[in-house]
Amino acid sequence: MATIISLYYLVGMNKVLIALFSLFVSSTAYSQQKPVTKFYAPRKIEQTIGQKYVLLPADSSKMNYNFYLHKWVDGEELKATPATDEGKVMVLANIVEDTHAKFTAEWGVIYFQYFKPGDDGTMSFFAPAADYEKAKSFVNKQVWLKSDKKKVTITGVKLTPDNNAPFKFTYKYANGKQGIIALALSGTNSKKDKVQLFDEKFSFVTP
Repeated sequence: MATIISLYYLVGMNKVLIALFSLFVSSTAYSQQKPVTKFYAPRKIEQTIGQKYVLLPADSSKMNYNFYLHKWVDGEELKATPATDEGKVMVLANIVEDTHAKFTAEWGVIYFQYFKPGDDGTMSFFAPAADYEKAKSFVNKQVWLKSDKKKVTITGVKLTPDNNAPFKFTYKYANGKQGIIALALSGTNSKKDKVQLFDEKFSFVTP
């Protein structure tokens, strides 16, 4: 009888050990797949419907946003220009016929942004407003610059025309030397092969 109980015990223990080993392998594989960055958590545009975006400036070589952005005021289509529209915060209301993203503004203006789901599902000239607010919260804070493992102070954040790196960070070393780099935070609305991430350049903990 004791022998039978011992066998049951051993079989049970083996099952437990196998289960624990499987869990370890699964968790290890999962940890290898997860991004090692702190802010990188991209989502598809469709998953952000109802959330706020900030309109980026147009390229300095262009006079307006060309055919990418259509602005409607009281039913009349007007030109959307950097001088009047950049920096505006609006809500992504819907994706219309898989070709345009519809944005609504509190002041009654509607924007239709050219949208191509097959093209990594990104939109020119827009960045998540939450990312911009987060980026601005870093101003006057010290971070580690990973390239040389030195602490720098972020001195400013401005918008850029590139949705793959929509935030231009300026930073300063302890000796007064300054630097500038354009980056993204979450990677939402950025192409995977073009996104330039904050977490790849900076760290709030010792790298």
